[in-house]
Amino acid sequence: MLKITLTDKLFLINLHRESDKMKSLSVVSSDELQEYYKTISNNVKRIRKAHNKPQLDLVLEMGMKSTSFYSKCENAKDNHHFNLEHLLKISKVLEVDINEFFEGIETVV
Repeated sequence: MLKITLTDKLFLINLHRESDKMKSLSVVSSDELQEYYKTISNNVKRIRKAHNKPQLDLVLEMGMKSTSFYSKCENAKDNHHFNLEHLLKISKVLEVDINEFFEGIETVV
């Protein structure tokens, strides 16, 4: 199993923000990127549930006002996904290493 750095993982997460022209030059397909987002969302959901933390409690501790956006991110709905700030806040609230959210994501060099 290859290990990648947090910087590499964050690059992949933010890749979608590149222009359409840059996307066409990307080494990561749109489908592959969506799978990364889905994996991260599933990991966040699994870890949150393992800590018996309701979405509402987590959202409030993160400083958000509504569970709607969070729920869409956690369920990978309507093209919503967690960003680095969200993952950092979630890791602090749940007291877990942020790398746990990237479990199951591998890259090939």
